[in-house]
Amino acid sequence: MAARKNKKGFTLIELLVVISIIALLVSILMPALSKARALARTVVCSSNLKQWGYIFHQYAEGNDGRFPNPAAQISGQTAAAGIWVASLYEYYKEGGEDMRMCTEANRPGQINSVAKYARSFEDSTGLLGEGYMKNSSYSINNWIYSADPVNNERLFSRTYPQGVSQMRWGSLSSKNTSEIPMFLEGYRWGGTPEYRSDEPLSDAQIALTNPTQIQNLGKDGIARFCIDRHHGYINITYMDTHVEKVRLKDLWNQRWHKKYSRSSGVPGYKISVYTWMQDYPEP
Repeated sequence: MAARKNKKGFTLIELLVVISIIALLVSILMPALSKARALARTVVCSSNLKQWGYIFHQYAEGNDGRFPNPAAQISGQTAAAGIWVASLYEYYKEGGEDMRMCTEANRPGQINSVAKYARSFEDSTGLLGEGYMKNSSYSINNWIYSADPVNNERLFSRTYPQGVSQMRWGSLSSKNTSEIPMFLEGYRWGGTPEYRSDEPLSDAQIALTNPTQIQNLGKDGIARFCIDRHHGYINITYMDTHVEKVRLKDLWNQRWHKKYSRSSGVPGYKISVYTWMQDYPEP
């Protein structure tokens, strides 16, 4: 009778070695995969904003080169009828929520942080359909808006020491459009940066998770856009429709309005200690 051949399996040590090698490979690959996913999300966000650049241009080209007027009447209605959410509705309504949302932002109802917060807009005019409420994680530079037909020196019922008519861009005829931030990431529908000394959100404010508290944060300047949505960067659509990934600290060096100084004075993020921003790269 033929002798049986001995069948030798893996020893415990060999199995442990194999498992260790697999674990090592996973530990090496996971950060790379995470970075790849984050990059993909950033690219999608950038693509969204590129589309928004075209939408703003389409609107302006159909309105004598001018951008929306937040105080304009639409069908006799004035309550928020002229802000971009309502005035651009016909241009973006087919894009769905995905077009209005950065992939790094949460939908309302989820656990939020300021960086991931998406604002809901409820149309009190009734112009956009019954029950209309749209979510967006993008914001307009309010200095893009055209003039208030009632008071040329007013922007959202406010006057500014530098003179609103001398600060507002208002139309496609502006010079150096590749330097003018038009539409970008933010936690509210828009922001109105006035001075280079505008300060970001504090450590306590940036850590808020309650939607009501986030909605009622008092700062309406650069702080509206200075949020950590892409690891120290945000995406910006400029008036010429090109999109850039911009360092958060470089927000203080943008041409927000016609009289904004990009060189004089200390940028707001250096005025106090903002721990959440300390490790981000300088411009």
